[in-house]
Amino acid sequence: MKEQIEILFGALVIILGLWLSAQIGQLVYRGAQEVLAPVLGF
Repeated sequence: MKEQIEILFGALVIILGLWLSAQIGQLVYRGAQEVLAPVLGF
């Protein structure tokens, strides 16, 4: 039972990490668009 909990916990941590990196990536992407759009003339 303990091993199952460890596996579940590990999977949860990985999913959370991927979700967080996706959120941060979106923020960076939006910020870059806002900063670069006037410069590049989009």
